[in-house]
Amino acid sequence: MTSLDNSIENNCLCLSFIGDALGFMAKFARKWLHSVYFLAKNLTDF
Repeated sequence: MTSLDNSIENNCLCLSFIGDALGFMAKFARKWLHSVYFLAKNLTDF
């Protein structure tokens, strides 16, 4: 039973870590997409 509890705890830790990483990547991607969009808009506005 304790091994099952440990694996559940490890899964929760892993999931929270993945969630943090995804949140960070989403923030980074949004910033990157925004700058790319801004550059493209400036380049196409002749």
